[in-house]
Parts: sequence; structure tokens; C-alpha cells
Amino acid sequence: MRTIKDSLERSHADRFSGRERELARLATLFDPTGPLIVLLHGVGGIGKTSLVRVFERESAARGRQVRLLDCRGVEPVPLGLLGAIGTSLGVELRNVSEVAAAVGALAEPMVFALDNYEALRLLDGWLRTEFLPALPISARFIIMGRSLATAPWIAAPGWADHVLSLRLGPLPEADVAAFLARRGFTEAVQDRIARFSRGNPLALQLCTASLADKPDALSGDLELNQVIDYLALTCVNEIADPVLREAIEAASLVRRVTRPVLKAMLPDHSAESILANLRQLSFVEAAADGLVLHDAFRLAIESRVSAMDPVRTRKLKRAAWQSMRDQLVVAGARDTWRHTADLLFLLERPLLREAFFPSGATLRVERARLADRDPILEIARIHDGDSGAAIMSEWWKQAAHMFSVVRGSAGEVVGFYVMARPQDIPRSLAECDPLLAVWLSYVQARGSDPRRPYLLIRCLLSRALGERQSPEWAACVLDAKRAYLENPRAVGVFTAIREPASVPQAVMDLGFELEPSLTVSIGQSLIHTAVLPFGPQGPMHWILEFVGSDLSRESVGSSKPQVELDVSRRQLATRDGGRFNLTKLEFELMSYLSQRPGSVVTRDELLREVWKQPFGGSNVVDVVVRGLRRKLGGNAWVIGTVKGHGYQYNDTES
Repeated sequence: MRTIKDSLERSHADRFSGRERELARLATLFDPTGPLIVLLHGVGGIGKTSLVRVFERESAARGRQVRLLDCRGVEPVPLGLLGAIGTSLGVELRNVSEVAAAVGALAEPMVFALDNYEALRLLDGWLRTEFLPALPISARFIIMGRSLATAPWIAAPGWADHVLSLRLGPLPEADVAAFLARRGFTEAVQDRIARFSRGNPLALQLCTASLADKPDALSGDLELNQVIDYLALTCVNEIADPVLREAIEAASLVRRVTRPVLKAMLPDHSAESILANLRQLSFVEAAADGLVLHDAFRLAIESRVSAMDPVRTRKLKRAAWQSMRDQLVVAGARDTWRHTADLLFLLERPLLREAFFPSGATLRVERARLADRDPILEIARIHDGDSGAAIMSEWWKQAAHMFSVVRGSAGEVVGFYVMARPQDIPRSLAECDPLLAVWLSYVQARGSDPRRPYLLIRCLLSRALGERQSPEWAACVLDAKRAYLENPRAVGVFTAIREPASVPQAVMDLGFELEPSLTVSIGQSLIHTAVLPFGPQGPMHWILEFVGSDLSRESVGSSKPQVELDVSRRQLATRDGGRFNLTKLEFELMSYLSQRPGSVVTRDELLREVWKQPFGGSNVVDVVVRGLRRKLGGNAWVIGTVKGHGYQYNDTES
């Protein structure tokens, strides 16, 4: 018997017709000679999830099994993914062997679709090099994300012949026309909506929801991301209910919307009524752990709320934090990650939030292979000399499994790090490593408890810049964060530091402090130790307090600006000694923005005041801003983008 639920699911899947070519390529996953992995990627709102839902339904009609997993609710550690796969199969799975056995026992191949894969970035290397190779050939995967790095899959040994990269582009014109025709639009309006929306399904939805009766508004030379921002803001402004508008703005500031969080953020309104109204909106979907706004839509609203009313934004986030704090205190072990992820999402400093929620592409990090020994030792020799390389050689002999490497585009080793817990380290290593010896002595003097370990980062180096900030360094730091989650009762972190002055400020902001008693001499160099104490309740509660502190801090200006405009020479001067010549437009744009710190300046205003013209494509402004940011390098944050509005000059990095 067909149920109402079946009809609702079919209606949702059929919101956009077409995609026959993409569906046919996904279907090759069930072919004996087809791909094992499909990397499904495309910009926000392009319809990746809708496509896979249609594929899931059509596969079920043919007796084939597809399991769609939302990675946003999965803890980014091996046990988290194993548990999610087990839940989808209706069994408890605790290790890779059990997953392999469960899938191998199935009569037919099974496809697992990992949606919002960005949330599992911490697991990328493990998934590719350890988890997937151990599964039977009947296990197939769709990995879905906005921007997936295909090179690591193609470059990894043996994977090239088994991976299909499928980029989801705009809907074909015929499919857009059919979608609009079914909703009763005339051909003239269809044409304007189609051109304005660029064939993006989310933009199409927003157009038909907010601008269908205003065809004159469907014009302008905007890029797709600007179109979605514009439509999202217009859609919210069109909502007549002020309480619902306020709720949407509050919801844009959190990872997921739940009843306790809504009650805390909007105490004067009924959380139950708001949740019911939010569920009716086309850009809101129900996840396993709450309601979520479509990511592209959420970003547009969050940018406006944060830019236009930072005081209100901070107040709303603080209220959400207090609710999440209460939930974390009473959460069971299985729910700890969800509440912790909610807390991390509230972080206002982008560099720190990126450490757990990376939004862009990062270099791939994976466990070192036997062939990586020589490149690792070469990097150690470059930055630590023969003495340091000799110590790393001993580490490799006795604990090679503790090494992780960063790979470049050709698969070469461009960086590495070594991380371990005291109980996992052979004691004989302390005989040849003075730094490890003082670390273990320090830990033992404080009553070492294997259940509450320290995490020891013995070495973290990039080939090019050593321990200075670089893409390789950032990739290692990001990968190391997984250990925080895998050891919820850890006491703290030790990390070796060669040049304290080179440590990025974002690291020190986390609470790392130099411990003089742990400084040792190796060869001709002093090796220092920075310690991050988690406190008696472990990293999860440290994160709780850290986020609360971040939301309570006052915005203060730096005693000396990071960037100065030298008017006489028409140059940019940075605090680290850089000096760059500016073109006429670059100078005038920088001058105009710097005279209005903290204020949002629209592209139209810049065209009018800097370009001295009342019209023109906004891309001419964006081109000059990109040039300025290239010259600013690591200080590019000085010119911030406020989505849907324009640009903002920042005195301090936030």
C-alpha cells in the first residue's frame, strides 16, 4: 500500500526533473565493472542531495540498496563513522572488520552516500587509506560535497581506475523550463527566472518563492553566489511574520536548530510554534539531530545579521552557548559530539572555527607508508640538523605507525607530524630523545593515568617552512584535532616548538603556554615545549569554556595596526615588514575602506565614490579587491566580505 509518506518523499525528490545523465552515471556503481567511489561535487544549492535521494528511490524500486548518511551528525573519528554505518544497517559495528563482515554478508552490493562530507574532513586520510581498502568489493560509496579534492584519490596507488568524479552543473534549460511551466509561469517570466537563477536549483526555488510576481527585479550582472545571497535576503524580507523572520536570523547563527536552543535565543516566543513554522520553509530541512538551514542560504543570512547588528549577534550566540552548555553537561557519551560540534560552530574567530570546520580545500594527510621514511628524515634534517634527523630515525624504527604525512599534488611528502600518547610509546625511545625523556618524567611526576593521557606532538614540520604557518602546517594541525575527540578524557597537549616567535597567534589564543622546565638542547638548537591544559574534565569541557570565553571577549584594537597605508608613497606597509606598490584604483579603494573601519560598504557605493560612475558590473570591484588581497597575503582578512552587501575594513583579525 502506498502511504502519504511515500507521496511526500516522491514530491520532494521530484522538485527538479531531469538529471538523467547523472542518474545513469550513479547507477554504474551497481555494475560489476563500475566505479567503487563516485565523488559528487558542485556549488551550494546545485541539488546534490536531491539527486541522490532520487537515485536512492529508483534503486529501491529495482531491489538495490542505497544508504544516505548525513555527515553533519557524525563524529569525525573512526568510531563515529562506523557507528553511523552500523545504524544504517541496523547493527552495532565497532571496528572495520565488523563493517567488512556485515557488508560482505549482503546478497547484493550496497551504496553508502556520505552527504555533507566536509564535516568528515578530519577522517579523509583514514577513510581513503585504511577504511575503504579493507571493505569487500560489494561496498560502494558516493562522497558528496561542495568542493572535493579529487587529486588525492587519483594520485593514491590503485585508486585512479576505481574513482569517478562527477561534477554537478546547472540544470539544463529544458529541465528549468519544465519546472517553471509546471508552476504556471508564462514563457516571458520563465526566461527571466532561468537567466537570473543560472540553472541553480536553490536559486530557482528562491526565485519562485519571492520574486515570481516581480519580474523586473530579475536583472543585474551578478555572480551565482551573489544571486543566492540576494534571493535569500529578499525571501526573508518577504516573510510577513516578524517572529519567523527573527527566528530565521537566529537559526543562521547555529549549526542546528533545536527546541532548547530556540527557547534560549528567543525566550519571549513559543519554541514549538517557531519550529512548526520553520519546518514549512523550503530552505529548511529536518536532520537527524534538529532542523538545519540550507548552507548557502544560512551563510547569506548569517553574514547580514553579523554585519548589521554585531551586538545582537553576540547576545544571541551567548544565549545559544548557555543552552548548549547545559545540554553538554547532561549529555550521554553518544551525544557528546553533537553538542560539542554545536559549540564549536559558535566560534567567532574564523581561524579557530576552521580548525574543526574547514570550509576550503586542504592538503591531504594520511598515515605514513614505508616508502615515506627517507622524505620524512630529509625534512627533519633540513630543519633540525643531523641530530634531529637521528632522533626521528629512532622514532621511525620503533614507532613508524605514529607518523602522518602531508602529500602534495603528485603524492610527494611535503610535511609530516608525529603524535602519540605516553602509554603508546616504547620507553626505549626516551633513551635517545632528550625531549621525550623530560616529557615522560613530567607526566610521571604528576601521576600518569592511561585513562587520562597527555597528547604529545613530538614533531610537526613542513618541507618549505618548518614549523612556520603554511598550508602543510595547517593540514597537520587540522588532522591532529581528531585526537582531541578520540581522547575525551585527555589532560592536555604537549607540542615541540623550535622558534616561539614563529608560532601563529591563533595557536596561542587556544591557550598554549611555554613551559620553561621542559626546554632541552638537541644539537645546536633549543627545543621548547608549549602546553595546552584541558583541565580536569577533558577537551570537551575545555572547548565549552573556550567558546564561552570567545563570545565574552571584547573587541579591542591592536596597539599597532597590522596594515598601514603610506599615502605619500601610495604603498601598503604590513607589520611584518612587507611593502607593496598600489595601482591608482587599489590605492583609492583601500583609502576609502580604511577611513570607514567596521562599516559595510556596498559595491554600488564603491562604484559611485571610487570609480566615479553610477553604474557598472560589480565584478570590476571584485577584481581590484582580489588584487589587494593577493598583496596583503596573510593579512587579507583586513578586507572582509559581507555576503550580499559588499566589503568591510577590519582593524583586527576576528
